[in-house]
Amino acid sequence: MRKSLQIMVASFFIMLLTTEETTAQTGMDYAGFGTGHYSRLRRAALPFLENNQNEKALGVYTANLLPSSTLEINTTTTYLPFLHPNLAGDRGLVFRSVAPAGFTQQWQMFRDNNQVFRLFNTQGTDDVTLETVQNGAMMFNTNGTQRMTILGGPVGGATTGFVGIGASFTTPQSYLHINDGIFGRMFQITNTGVTGTGANDGFLIRTIGNSILFNHQESGLWSFFAGDVPSGNNNSRMVIQGVTGSTLGFVGIGTNFTAPQSLLHLNNPTNDETWLQITNNVTGQVASDGLRLGVIDENLYGYSEPAGYLRWNKNTPFIIQTNSSTNNGLNINTAERMRISTNDSPNPDPFNPEGNITRIGISHKGDEHIEVIRSLLHLGYNTGRLLNNNTISDGWRNWMDIGTFTNNGGENMYVGLKQEATGIIGLLPDPSARFDAVINWGDNEPVPADARFNNLRFIYTTPLTTTSNQPH
Repeated sequence: MRKSLQIMVASFFIMLLTTEETTAQTGMDYAGFGTGHYSRLRRAALPFLENNQNEKALGVYTANLLPSSTLEINTTTTYLPFLHPNLAGDRGLVFRSVAPAGFTQQWQMFRDNNQVFRLFNTQGTDDVTLETVQNGAMMFNTNGTQRMTILGGPVGGATTGFVGIGASFTTPQSYLHINDGIFGRMFQITNTGVTGTGANDGFLIRTIGNSILFNHQESGLWSFFAGDVPSGNNNSRMVIQGVTGSTLGFVGIGTNFTAPQSLLHLNNPTNDETWLQITNNVTGQVASDGLRLGVIDENLYGYSEPAGYLRWNKNTPFIIQTNSSTNNGLNINTAERMRISTNDSPNPDPFNPEGNITRIGISHKGDEHIEVIRSLLHLGYNTGRLLNNNTISDGWRNWMDIGTFTNNGGENMYVGLKQEATGIIGLLPDPSARFDAVINWGDNEPVPADARFNNLRFIYTTPLTTTSNQPH
């Protein structure tokens, strides 16, 4: 008897979905089924569809009210459906669909005859897919404001699949583009139980004005890894110390090097040479270009100890400056203190054709640097200073090589060796070669004619106050 009643109720339910009951209301067709005050099912033509009586509205548990949309399900009624007593415990369970395991279950949305969206569970999987079928974007809103956009478009399109995150941001320009003109905290990663989940925890990327900040907000190392993982070559290549104390902010570069001891500390445990290199488009960019600072294990070259190197790889001067107040290229040489070069840089020395001879010039004034370094050590100024022509050699002679040459606009002095006899046996100096020790001084000759010649003087001084009886 109970089974027969269930069959009758189900048949009547189906009939209500397929039968129209015309009322006195113009254009309002409805069929209702219920017990007492409550309508379990109501089907009606909406007023704005009254010109097409075949388009109906369906309401489930809408009592005596007509449904407010094409399909309305209302479980706020206190009467619980007798066809499904299990709903008595959860009136929030409003809708449920079930399909056989051998089929892909789909919910589809059409505009006219064109499908624009579907949600489906692929046959034989637990995967659920949200999909736009046309070229339109997929948008996600909260509180009436668009928060995320996934751009549509043709396959292979320039922006197809780009994701934009931000309030009302609809034009992402990258695969992930975050934009928000109000809230500067753009991207954050935390780990529950380790970093915490607060605003000041974990790793944060944010913007402040035109600046962007990468903020490691924890006390641990900030490590950068590189290398192929399957081959086991994926290792730490750079770290930034986050631990509070004297090493806070120290940067270490080197394979698995995690304990830098300076603001920038390079360490290479797998190589006997470690270099810091600086180049540009003029110097070139290979290992033998530019400026290099490094450490080499001299055992590789027959020495017993490691050695430090400061290497300028070009045949041009290496210049040391102090108290430079400008980086203007026109005034870059206004604070030169020392220049290290060779006798063939920048042009060969006609008096010493043999190249690779060391030359060091120490300037007396930073804005009058010594461009033509005459001897192994050249102090003061360029020769030819009075006529502003450094090709004039003044009192310098080409034998003034291994020694110290001091010049001040024509007045000069040389202390060093003078080769008197030459000879070469293979690659070794001839024992008959002779070098005399020389003390030399010179003058620019009387210019003007009444100028005095300069003297060579040997003066003894003491810490005592100078008197008229002491040379000065």
